[in-house]
Amino acid sequence: MNLFGSNSIVEQLIAERFRSSAQSLSQEEVAENIARIIEQKIPKEGALIVSLIGGAASGKSSLSASLLGQIRDKGIAADAICVDDYNKYDRAFRRHEYEGEHPARDEAILQKFDIKMLNGIVEAIRGNVDELMKVAVPEYDEKTGVAVDRGPVRSIGPVKVLLVCGDFNLVERSDLVVYLHMNDEDRLANRIRRDALQRAEPDTEKTKESFLLRQEIQHFSLTLPTTQKADYLVVVDASKKAWTFDLYSVEPQRK
Repeated sequence: MNLFGSNSIVEQLIAERFRSSAQSLSQEEVAENIARIIEQKIPKEGALIVSLIGGAASGKSSLSASLLGQIRDKGIAADAICVDDYNKYDRAFRRHEYEGEHPARDEAILQKFDIKMLNGIVEAIRGNVDELMKVAVPEYDEKTGVAVDRGPVRSIGPVKVLLVCGDFNLVERSDLVVYLHMNDEDRLANRIRRDALQRAEPDTEKTKESFLLRQEIQHFSLTLPTTQKADYLVVVDASKKAWTFDLYSVEPQRK
């Protein structure tokens, strides 16, 4: 398997399924474009659930923050949660159990998430129209990797838009799916920088080994297939200091 083969797959998919909507945008510009799309789809009651999916270290958190800002600037109540918030156990246990001598593959990897809790919370937020009601949610600890086992650490009141970000689309009823693609080499470079800064991991070879293992056991089988169901595709060019973004929408006849 070519563990750096995502680009060719996405390029073929663009030719077969998507059409260009906007090219060479800044992050704020692509977020503004997506925010306009979201604004048009907000239901009269309840929240619009938007899944933002992409490979590890593809810039999901950064784009999510920009998108959240753009939506809120329009006066629309919005919030975001991450699939990682629903990890069970701690990072050390998960790495031993799912990435150890006999790593889990494909669907078995998803056992490390509390998917039932995730969808229960998503539906509670979707249906919450009571100004006095708030939904308690867990939050991933970047240093320890503990999430669900910490218990709820914050709460979300009534919103019109909920972003759900992650490597996998585990939401059973997404109203809109956006896939964020960055080539594998740039994602690896981002992962090395992130682990050094946020997780105090100085061993770049260890980070690279972990990245390549996840490419093999989950990226091509679980993450990348989301492109087949995505309503919009964002392709990031991270080869220069100022990243640029291309936005694609699904051809109507190819949905």
